[in-house]
Amino acid sequence: MRRLARHVAAIGALYVGGVLLAQPAAPEKEAWDFRGIKGEILRTAHYRVYTTERDTVLKGRLTEALELALTQYRGAIVELPAPTRRLDVYLMDERRQWETVTKLLMGEQAEQLLRIPSGGYASRGIGVYYDIGMYGTIAISAHEGWHQYTQQVFRDGLPVWMEEGLATFMEGHRWDGPRPEFRPWANLERFDQLRKAHAGGRLKSLEVLLSTDPKGLFAGESTEALDYYAQVWSLVQFLHE
Repeated sequence: MRRLARHVAAIGALYVGGVLLAQPAAPEKEAWDFRGIKGEILRTAHYRVYTTERDTVLKGRLTEALELALTQYRGAIVELPAPTRRLDVYLMDERRQWETVTKLLMGEQAEQLLRIPSGGYASRGIGVYYDIGMYGTIAISAHEGWHQYTQQVFRDGLPVWMEEGLATFMEGHRWDGPRPEFRPWANLERFDQLRKAHAGGRLKSLEVLLSTDPKGLFAGESTEALDYYAQVWSLVQFLHE
């Protein structure tokens, strides 16, 4: 039992056979002022979340989802190590605040990041998001959270198709009551886009897919970009199976 307790403390949650046996602990809270806007700093086992989000339900579910997603990153395919320090996440209540935080944190890189049409990004090991609704915010934090994790933990970067394919693999989830249950196949958005790409004759050959850089695909929401993410999602699913 002591060994099990240490394991739970180390990862923040415990899944066995897909069943959640121990859930993440409630976060520690601290007041945070963002340019006159009242916010909070929420600390979990592996994350420090700076937020101005007004939806208390979303805040609570996000902090829990971050820890559950991290458990998924670390065990879905192979065993991977925990981050050596807490990972910083910014969850802003609306896009203008997100834009301001991006300019403050990212310097010259901000201009490029501000072209992202929706949701957020991970860069320099920091996740920066804004509220796009419950499902979308959890999905983007799980997707970009994978990038945040690899930026902080991996010594060398993965091939682009694999990095993005794994990020889409990690974002799939369904709800078990108020708790997200991460399941790679539970990703209706990617499935539907793959079906549309197939029906429209737009699927890329493997050679083209593996050499495509998604950064050039109009910030991730053009048809070509959505097709790309759906296809690398299915490729990782296939390789995993």
